[in-house]
Amino acid sequence: MNSNGYNTETYQRLTLIRQKLLERGSISTQEISSMFNVSVQTARKYLRDLEAAHQIKRVHGGVVTSSSFFERLRIDIDNKKRLCKAAAQLIESHDTIYIDGGSSYYYLTDYIPSTYNISVFTCSLPIALHIKETTNYKVYVLGGKVNDITFETHSIDTVREAQNYFVDKAFLGISGFTEKEGFTENNAYALALKQQFMKNAKQSIVVAGAKKEGKVALKKAFGFDEIDVFITNKEVHMHLDESIAKQLNILLV
Repeated sequence: MNSNGYNTETYQRLTLIRQKLLERGSISTQEISSMFNVSVQTARKYLRDLEAAHQIKRVHGGVVTSSSFFERLRIDIDNKKRLCKAAAQLIESHDTIYIDGGSSYYYLTDYIPSTYNISVFTCSLPIALHIKETTNYKVYVLGGKVNDITFETHSIDTVREAQNYFVDKAFLGISGFTEKEGFTENNAYALALKQQFMKNAKQSIVVAGAKKEGKVALKKAFGFDEIDVFITNKEVHMHLDESIAKQLNILLV
């Protein structure tokens, strides 16, 4: 038994579940069942133990991490910077852009030339503060209720406010993607906000690392044929329909 009262095997499994959550953002009971070759009932017990320890939050069909934005920011940090560097090449001086919440976009403005005149809209308080501390760009934070975990403003008021803003480029995050389902998202308000800025942007860009491939979140966000640019890692395995691949600009990092 360890100090938490678990035997070694259970403790190792709980640690691995939490590690997977930090990397991916969500996990289902079925995935846990398959991962350890245990029953769904046992998988649910693991989740109850983690929830009791305030390590996770339960959602329909699975869980999401209760880890803070800055804890998730440290995961896969070098890859996040590579993806942000590639995304920054799409930005031009005098652009007005929307940067979605989530740790994937935290370093985006670090790779934009400091001489550029940029206006940034975002729902992320950490991203807004980082931009103000490191650049002279104009930053506008959307209003609404602040999420306790992600520090993003997500509410019906946020979505309504977004209807009034039109941007040159929208940098959108997602929870997972597959060749069949396209891009998917866990949070309903976050999804509505993404869809609104995708509608109001001249160009929609999705940045997602290879670790999100094969993950299907709770809600359909949009298809590959609905965005303009997809930036991901060379390690992805999917093969898009030829007609979609021709019209979608895919950048592999």
